[in-house]
Amino acid sequence: MQPTGNTSHPSPVIRIGAADIHLALPEAVGSSYTYIHHPMSADGDVRQQLTHILSQHAGDIANTHQPLHVLIDSPYLFIPASEYVADEAEELYRYAVTDNDDPTVPPLYMPMLSTYVLFSVPKDIQEILQQQAPTVKYLPMAAPLWQYIISTNTYQSPTTLHAYIHDNILEVFAFNGTRFRFANRFTAINPNDILYYILYVWEQTGMQAEQDTLAIYGDMPNEEWLSDRLRSFLRHVNTHAEETLLQSCGITSPTPPPADIVAATIIE
Repeated sequence: MQPTGNTSHPSPVIRIGAADIHLALPEAVGSSYTYIHHPMSADGDVRQQLTHILSQHAGDIANTHQPLHVLIDSPYLFIPASEYVADEAEELYRYAVTDNDDPTVPPLYMPMLSTYVLFSVPKDIQEILQQQAPTVKYLPMAAPLWQYIISTNTYQSPTTLHAYIHDNILEVFAFNGTRFRFANRFTAINPNDILYYILYVWEQTGMQAEQDTLAIYGDMPNEEWLSDRLRSFLRHVNTHAEETLLQSCGITSPTPPPADIVAATIIE
């Protein structure tokens, strides 16, 4: 159990990853959460396993009387709130994300960043969730981290490039005040890919090697090698940036839940 101190009516959260599913279920009293990890069998059907997990925890989810927040790994597109036109959103998403034909869902509006996020969810996943959960709210997997980080930034916070590694994906993002300076996701299976993309974005965003900070969240493959290479180029590298987030929730497990689902229990 991990106290979040956020809201008296917390929502359950489910994270559908490439190899596992995580649940964050609110405790009956207070605003603490229990995190549950369900590895998915490599030869199993994702639909079947998701259905089983949701059925197993149906009572706990329903008893919260809150929407089930669903973290989904999906390509996304940002539109500033001042430029968002609902009737044009689908067309813009299809124009920008050409390698994905999953149906889009209602965009996520992030008021602190004055941004709409367009993204998609596989139809079969939507069908299962609609059958098993009374109300569902979808979020791109990194969205809770975006919201958590921007909510904790102050004028004294160092200029930082954030890198989140999960499910063979590298998400890189940075902020300029209360706006995105950069955000994108890359397929990154090995440490060389991660090193290349981080340094590429660092250069493209004009970050300063001697004074700005790189913060890495998630599981780093070949951590010692990658850390050494990054530190040979950049002076300030924090390879376990999620530790502050985990500590704020009282999580001390040697195998903590992913940073995104922990952040979701704070910002939801």
